[in-house]
Amino acid sequence: MTSPTQRSPWSIVLPWPPSNNHYYAVAHGRKILSKQGRRYAGDVFAAVHEQPEPDTWLFKSARLCVRITTWQPTRQNCDLDNFLKAPLDSLGKAGIYDDDSQIDRLGIIRGPVLKPGGLWIELYESCYDAIEIPAAVRREAL
Repeated sequence: MTSPTQRSPWSIVLPWPPSNNHYYAVAHGRKILSKQGRRYAGDVFAAVHEQPEPDTWLFKSARLCVRITTWQPTRQNCDLDNFLKAPLDSLGKAGIYDDDSQIDRLGIIRGPVLKPGGLWIELYESCYDAIEIPAAVRREAL
């Protein structure tokens, strides 16, 4: 159950992203979004703006918790963390939040192999107080 100041989670299904190795390109000595990266960002923008009731899903400067469930397009081994940059940056560019630095908690779950692959992303407003910091860490931080 959510508190009066906390919204229900927002979720979206996105296409399978390019890996970090294909998300960027180098042009004239500068790192830029690759053609695949730009196409993916456009696909995410379109998916986001097809959602109903746009005013209810803008998180702007809120602290966030993100849970991502993947379904890979093939059985090929992949490092799931190599596929986080493209969707998180693209959601920011689509206006869901101001910047992915707002994410306080991030989880990723490997789902089944299903073509053409995709991501189910859930965003929650963070309740930072609910993050339990072990006593030993708190003592060291003082």
